[in-house]
Amino acid sequence: NAETEALERHWKNREVHFAKNLPLPQLAAVLERSIFIGHDSGISHLAAAAGANCVLLFGPTNPNVWAPRNNNVRVLSAQSGKLSDLEIASVEAAVGTALRSYETKNSEPNVSWL
Repeated sequence: NAETEALERHWKNREVHFAKNLPLPQLAAVLERSIFIGHDSGISHLAAAAGANCVLLFGPTNPNVWAPRNNNVRVLSAQSGKLSDLEIASVEAAVGTALRSYETKNSEPNVSWL
């Protein structure tokens, strides 16, 4: 879509790669070595199960019920139920924590996949 294409253009000189329309087994393999930033979705659960360092954003759904549970998952929940009400600084801090955790566990260069 147009938003994805705009992000690809904006991030073309960074270590961010877009993986589109992958079969689930291949997506799981990519996610296993990734930092995943997402929302309450099936792919978020796949990312957590594959071992990705996850920052998951929850709005109207209850993360106590629906968030995957493991040590690699960081959940941010909007008290109002609106994702747009999440503070950018808290998301940036959670992503920074995920990056440090990833870099500690992996000797490979840090490459993020979307």
